[in-house]
Amino acid sequence: MPLVPLGAVAAAFLEQACAIRLVSHTVGVGTIMAPAGSIPKFEDVNQLDDDPLRCYDADASAAMVTEVDRAHADGDTLGGVVEVVGYGLPPGLGSHVQWDRKLDGRLAQAVMSIPAIKGVEIGDGWRAAGLPGSEVHDAILHDPEHAYFRETNRSGGLEGGITTGAELVVRRNGAGQSTRYQTPGRLRAGAGIVVRPLIALMEDQVTSLRQLGIRADVGRQAGRPGGLRAAAQPELHHASASGIRGQREGRSRVRHGHRRGG
Repeated sequence: MPLVPLGAVAAAFLEQACAIRLVSHTVGVGTIMAPAGSIPKFEDVNQLDDDPLRCYDADASAAMVTEVDRAHADGDTLGGVVEVVGYGLPPGLGSHVQWDRKLDGRLAQAVMSIPAIKGVEIGDGWRAAGLPGSEVHDAILHDPEHAYFRETNRSGGLEGGITTGAELVVRRNGAGQSTRYQTPGRLRAGAGIVVRPLIALMEDQVTSLRQLGIRADVGRQAGRPGGLRAAAQPELHHASASGIRGQREGRSRVRHGHRRGG
């Protein structure tokens, strides 16, 4: 996906040109969430790289791995929550006047453009909806030693569309993808399926389909399943990993492949 290399280039540019450093980590997988407020520093990147799920909390990571293994055994997948923290941003980036230049709006649009992302939070995000204002806002304090300062960063480093100078905290929630609920509700006899999963982990879903008596294979580049012959697979239905509704609903949006002539 082009977003990955482009994001790496953008992160390197921010660090080298602006001394802004980004740290990403997993805060939730399925029903398992890392403790609130467990935010890694840039110095913790090596620790994150060593974790199988890039989680900062060791106990939460172990529970997440168990959750993933359980879903894998069930032939399913899980959604999750990933947080990106930006260090070194100066105050005043963005705009509090023009709607299309508000930094929180631009960040939300960029994050929501990522496939499978279904929600974006900045700072306390949705949690703030259930709290009184006294527990949401970051009060501006003053003393002779620190001048003006804030003791909290509940806003995630953004207020009124501009940065406050505190750490920028953006959280994105992604939905799981599972071929279990993406198989067409009704298949004609002699039909087969080519599943093109979003991630390599889903290749075992093809095995599950085969065990159910459905001829299936993993789509290769350009949608051509490797090694297939027309005589062996007379008809293949191409199903994208996110393009088919649950078979329980009896509806499907399947892109039918052409018959492969001999």
